[in-house]
Amino acid sequence: MNEDGLLDSQLPDLLSVMSKIPNSRQQWFSERLGIEAISRDLSDPNLFVTFNMDPRAWPDVRQLIYQLEYGCKEEMPENWFEKDTQKYTALMDKYAAQISIYLSTGCANKKQSL
Repeated sequence: MNEDGLLDSQLPDLLSVMSKIPNSRQQWFSERLGIEAISRDLSDPNLFVTFNMDPRAWPDVRQLIYQLEYGCKEEMPENWFEKDTQKYTALMDKYAAQISIYLSTGCANKKQSL
């Protein structure tokens, strides 16, 4: 008997409970099964759209952080990117409200344009 069968026989519905835990192995497996079912029923997908929610990857967010930290009078160096993770995290914490407002309005606008 495999391990999943043994666990499920001793604790009924354990896998269904585990699939509800965010980012658990079971949750991602459940998502994969759903994608495979859609692919089976509707045919293979031909387009995937991915949004990168890492603010460091967005030039507009980098510009916003730079302007909030150093003021609008200083011109931002081309492709400014804070490489020190601790300093970047401190900047993100310091300007969390402004960044979250910018990200929520930016994503809403991008969603409407799609």
